[in-house]
Amino acid sequence: MVKFKKSFGFALLLTCTTSSADVMLGAYVPGDGFSRERIDDINAVVPKPLSFVNIFSSFSHGWDNLYWQTTNVVSEGAMPLISWMPVDLDNPNENILVPISLGLRDDYIDEWGQRLLLWVDQYPETDQPKVMIRFGHEFNGNWYSYGNSPAAFQMAWQHIHDRFETAGVNQHVEWVWSANNVSVDDYDDITAYYPGTDYVDWTSIDGYNFGTNYSWTDWESFEEVYADTYLTLVNTYPEKPVLIAEVGSAEAGDLPNSQWGQYGNDADGNESKSDWISNMLVNLESSFPAVRAVAWFNSNKELGWSITEQTNTGMAAYIAGVQADHYTSDFLSTNVINSDAPVPPTELELAALDAAKHYELVQAEYEASKSRFNKAKLAVDVARTKNQHLGKLRLDALTESRSSGARYSSSRADYLDKNTKYLDSRDELLDTQSEMLDLRSRYLGASESVKSAMNRYLTKRDPYLEKRNNFLKNRDWFNTASASFVDAVATLEAAKNLGLAEQSTLESAAADAKKQYNESFEKFLYARSEFLVMLENFRDVRSELMTSTEQRNQSKAGFLMSLEQMTQSRNDFLAALANSKSAISTLIEERKIHLLAKSNYLMANEELSESNYELELLEESYTYLQIDYQQISIERSDAYQEMADANYLVSLESNSISNALMLADGSNNDKTDKLNSAKNQSNKLVGNGNRGIGIATLAPKRKIVVKSINKAEQKALAKASMPTPMAAEKAAARKLKFANMSSDEKKMFKLSKMSILNY
Repeated sequence: MVKFKKSFGFALLLTCTTSSADVMLGAYVPGDGFSRERIDDINAVVPKPLSFVNIFSSFSHGWDNLYWQTTNVVSEGAMPLISWMPVDLDNPNENILVPISLGLRDDYIDEWGQRLLLWVDQYPETDQPKVMIRFGHEFNGNWYSYGNSPAAFQMAWQHIHDRFETAGVNQHVEWVWSANNVSVDDYDDITAYYPGTDYVDWTSIDGYNFGTNYSWTDWESFEEVYADTYLTLVNTYPEKPVLIAEVGSAEAGDLPNSQWGQYGNDADGNESKSDWISNMLVNLESSFPAVRAVAWFNSNKELGWSITEQTNTGMAAYIAGVQADHYTSDFLSTNVINSDAPVPPTELELAALDAAKHYELVQAEYEASKSRFNKAKLAVDVARTKNQHLGKLRLDALTESRSSGARYSSSRADYLDKNTKYLDSRDELLDTQSEMLDLRSRYLGASESVKSAMNRYLTKRDPYLEKRNNFLKNRDWFNTASASFVDAVATLEAAKNLGLAEQSTLESAAADAKKQYNESFEKFLYARSEFLVMLENFRDVRSELMTSTEQRNQSKAGFLMSLEQMTQSRNDFLAALANSKSAISTLIEERKIHLLAKSNYLMANEELSESNYELELLEESYTYLQIDYQQISIERSDAYQEMADANYLVSLESNSISNALMLADGSNNDKTDKLNSAKNQSNKLVGNGNRGIGIATLAPKRKIVVKSINKAEQKALAKASMPTPMAAEKAAARKLKFANMSSDEKKMFKLSKMSILNY
């Protein structure tokens, strides 16, 4: 079990005792910390007040808002958990992680940290508060602009953490790395987002039982919501405590609400929110031993999460559950408070204590030897740097890199592999781009040909139309003259038949009509010949225009197809680039060492002549210290194994004693007899004899024995009580449901998530 004590001045560390509370109680409450009354409202009805309160902020907010939020939370005797979202509300769809890592937001970050320090300094030095910072929570979702960007997320986290470390801010901060329980991204592995052990104090999970209110959700138990992600955290980062930063359950009576894009049904109407909460609080104690803090989301935002509103259920179940000793309102502390009566140690425990004491002595000797060895090695490296040419610095850096261990070897191989894939994808992108540019050039050339043909077409069209109009005009004139001539001939023939006196006049009129007919006919023939020549030329130009247009359309189709290929190649390139960036981060420190060694060489070059003798002495001392260090390392390994074996026997003995007690009947005397019998049997394993150590002295030391059990044994002993992982098919189905959300559902879900920042 773990003992807690409310004290702002201590780091949040777990301390082993025999009995006490394990899990801090927290919540998000309406008002987001701006209202102390809303915190009072929940503290007035629960048996244990909140030890921390979740508040939200973005990169569009400074400490003008947070000052009142954090001050109100601390005034209520709680610790602020600041969910700091890298989101610019003026442009919420922009991913600002890369600008953060490049230092483009340093002015805001530095001012934020300085204002935090000023806020802390307003409290007495002996009682200054700490805050928990939950940066970029739910990074493995698709509803925030910073989601689905593991490499950029790591670099931004590390950049902010490093600046806070330099400014002295981190001594007042606990860093909380908080994932969503279901990954809705391209990676299926939340560890891709982990910024490193030195950058994280807590791991964390957000998870809700949405019921059937969405088309992509079902009613799920607490274990179904949390088991998979929890097991990933405790197996990957066993040294980190787990915080449940957001948890809630829908009401069985919740109905689909189109305002938030909820298109499910009421199939969960027979379920019980109260039962869900009771199950959660029991499971946290029995099956989730690494969880050290839990915050209920006590606000009816998307659904009826609250337990204190009159329209909500679950309050009675929450009150009954948190009354268990497992839950506390205090803060975790490094102080050990031992209120237990002295417990007589068994012989196995005494043997384990001796092994632990021996290991502590060897460990102290090992640390001293290691310190001497490291100092000597550093001195030799510096001396060698002073005596070597600039070109040998790379070899020195490689030697130093080898001494740091296998951590560089694996990361380098991983980087080279991913960088090769990145270069291949880049070459493919360049080839595709070259082909696209060639097709674009062809398309532009074809477009120019069309323009040229169009210009020729337009140039020929006006003369053609003029000739055509002239032809039509002469044709009309010819038709008129022809009709007049026919009429005159017909009139003359009629006069001849009738023997009229004016026959000569009619012959003259017919001759004039014939003359006009002949003249018009000649003009018509000439105009027609001109028109036919122009028509042939115009047809050629129009045919050329149509051919050029067809060629341009074909070139355009090829160009558009190449654009699609270019887009695919670009996406592949960006994915390979992201993988390469994630692998290169571990090599940054090596470059820093190289630059430092180069600087040391340039400064020490003037002292080269007098440092030769110093280098010879240092190398001789280094050789002896290295032999000593290797020998003590072997002794330390043997002592550690001896301690581990002894502690394993203690754990077996503890199980044996527990079994003996379980077999006892209701008689206290019978229990005592069986307990003494079990202890006597275990003592025979190490032999009898009085070690001459008083029980009162050994009782507190027994706690040290318990603490000294190695992590592997702790993990094995706790494995039986851990939650079982969900079936792979069920986990895949859950993610598929999230991934197949419609665009409207995604939009509304994102709005519901972001609405918490609308103060």
